[in-house]
Amino acid sequence: MKKNKRQKVEEWLIRHEDFLTITALERKIGFSRGVLYKFLKGKRKLKTYEIKQIDRFVKDMIFNYLE
Repeated sequence: MKKNKRQKVEEWLIRHEDFLTITALERKIGFSRGVLYKFLKGKRKLKTYEIKQIDRFVKDMIFNYLE
């Protein structure tokens, strides 16, 4: 079964949490401080627009690497 965007983003964040600098990622994407930290600790869900912003950021990062 194909994963939806929310599943892909949430799994990517959880899988790579150990080497991501969460505050730098929040700053780069333009989130308030603590949004991703609270998600990773299970204290809040990510909103749909946050999922879209993270998805766009990851895709841009990969696309820029491939250039």
